[in-house]
Amino acid sequence: MPRRILIIDTDKEFTRNLVQFFEKNEIPNLGKFIAEPTEQTRDILRKIKLEEYHLIIVCVELSRSSGYTICNRIKKDPDIAEIPLILISINGTEETFEQHKKFKTSADGYLAKPFLPENLIALMHELLAPEPPDHTTTHSSQSIEMSDITHSLLESESKSISISEMKYHELDNIHIELNEISNDNTV
Repeated sequence: MPRRILIIDTDKEFTRNLVQFFEKNEIPNLGKFIAEPTEQTRDILRKIKLEEYHLIIVCVELSRSSGYTICNRIKKDPDIAEIPLILISINGTEETFEQHKKFKTSADGYLAKPFLPENLIALMHELLAPEPPDHTTTHSSQSIEMSDITHSLLESESKSISISEMKYHELDNIHIELNEISNDNTV
């Protein structure tokens, strides 16, 4: 059964493309994901409690609220605080992310937008347990087709990636075939 991701972001193009990425790809060792985008932050805690999400991605720059505030509210709630949460930001810097990490209600991971798909995948491997061994899908011949989505994801100005304490050695265990993606393409 696919795992569920909640994406809280008001950038419709970004969320649409991220949803397409998860629709088209099964993540090696983690399985299939269904991404559900929302711009609504009102009653978001209730929504998260009613649904079963395995990962939450929150953009810092929301139109009616701050992603930092949403993160704080989620991480303060004992019913949902254990759900891994990634903060993403178009304006976030290593310094702002480091400051946020000092709070008790910090996120579990941070990415500056735009980011490479493999950096999101690596962070997901760091935060999520592998899929159960009884899963019937095999990964030996799977590849992740990122070229179409990577070219369309976030055509905003280039920013550097801010990932702290990334476990890059875990990428060695992930067999990803990136077709027609240059190092400059970003998500």
